[in-house]
Amino acid sequence: MLDLLREACESLDAALELKRMAYEGKLNVDEVVTDLGELTDRELEALGDNLRTFPMGCDLIELAVGPCASDYSPDILLANAILADRMGLPLHICAYAVADVAENYGMRPIELFRRLVRNVRVPVDVDHIGAHGPMRFPRDITACEGTCYLQGPPFRECPRGRIHRRLVDKEKQQGEKLEDWAELASSICVNVTGEGGQDAEAHAAPLEEMKQVAETARRAGAGVGAILHVADGEDEFADGLKAAIEEVKVDYLAIEGGPFNRAGDRLSAFRRAVVAARIFVPGKVVLTNGAYEDELVVGLRAGLNGALSGFPKNHHGYMVGYEPGTARRGKFGIPKVLSIMRRTLGSRYGNTEVPAGWTELEGVTRAALFLGSDLLYPRDVASIPIGDVHWVAALRSNAARELSEEVRSVEEVASEVNADTVALLGGRFPAWGLALTLDELGVSEVLISDPDAWVERATVRLLDEELDATVHAMAGDDHKAVKEADAAFVTAVMPGIAERLAERTGARTVC
Repeated sequence: MLDLLREACESLDAALELKRMAYEGKLNVDEVVTDLGELTDRELEALGDNLRTFPMGCDLIELAVGPCASDYSPDILLANAILADRMGLPLHICAYAVADVAENYGMRPIELFRRLVRNVRVPVDVDHIGAHGPMRFPRDITACEGTCYLQGPPFRECPRGRIHRRLVDKEKQQGEKLEDWAELASSICVNVTGEGGQDAEAHAAPLEEMKQVAETARRAGAGVGAILHVADGEDEFADGLKAAIEEVKVDYLAIEGGPFNRAGDRLSAFRRAVVAARIFVPGKVVLTNGAYEDELVVGLRAGLNGALSGFPKNHHGYMVGYEPGTARRGKFGIPKVLSIMRRTLGSRYGNTEVPAGWTELEGVTRAALFLGSDLLYPRDVASIPIGDVHWVAALRSNAARELSEEVRSVEEVASEVNADTVALLGGRFPAWGLALTLDELGVSEVLISDPDAWVERATVRLLDEELDATVHAMAGDDHKAVKEADAAFVTAVMPGIAERLAERTGARTVC
């Protein structure tokens, strides 16, 4: 395993094989976490970045926003959500805070949540939710000043031992149904840090309850995520990762460092946690919901897709991007995290903005609508899923509802093709889904052209394993591909790129 990990640090082909082995259940979490400890920091960052590359991982860098705090008014909560929505930033909703605000203003929590969802177009992720709907906590927890993050190591007592003193009787009496929240959410995040050696039994709900929440979310069609701690970076982290992947069967992961990183070399441990998550996470998305500034920097280099942040008084506002001595409740985290992302990765990562905004969200949403839920993750091509959990979440947004009339389905496009040879310009997931559909209709040859040599090579290799049709690489020569085909389609994801390609080549856009 160590030899393969080292090879995957240098080779995208080896990284693809590593990821396929993970999808096929051929990797052992404990062995991988142990062997990652043998890699240098440079190797960990190279491996994580390779695994973030299409199609092994999600190569969007995102900033998800928490607009909630228990002492907001409904108007302020909604205004924060609308502002984040205007920037194209997905929302991370703390259900307990929505419930506290609703209670303070004589509303039902689900009523306020419905109002929030109606007013935004971006996907909405929900956290702090249990078997009886929003979790409820005493005031000293909901108004916590973040002393553990502020003081930094050595940590004493809090956060282990008191954070999740839940008011379970209140939860049962509030009259909320978990199913109602799951129907509205794009995804739901559970907490597995109470499992095994993560040593946080009082920080998280029981694992069986979190599995019930995850199953309810899946039945509703929502994505499922899990929060886990870096902990000791070794056995404790491996226990949390196994609980998330093997028992809860999550789609995406959120890694928490800061006071929840107890490793001797905490930056190496944070890198290792991110890379291990990248290897095992099925839905390809790995975020952090709590990381000091130096952890966030090395995490972004080692494969993070982004971070949760928040408005003042939202706990994510101080939990990510600040150092001990400055991390306190009341921080407006979004500008700080955005600055760190730009400073670490630049203003663009591949073909996308850092952090991703409306352009990227529209592209993913249109592409997801084109493919439809039957062709998306967890559906795969040669053991690599089509799209990722973002694509699933995008379909459960108001943006998808608004754009649905503009986007034709893959079946509609394919049904109009009367050709033996079809060129697809753009080697990403719309090409995968269209190629699968055309193959079922008897097309004999598929030509793939992409300016990124790796994207083209990986797409051709995987489709060639999956299809009866012959698949050819065109070395990024779009004009040659169009000339040699009976029909040609632009299958790029980003709208601007797709339009320019269509204008230049005469091929038809699909999404």
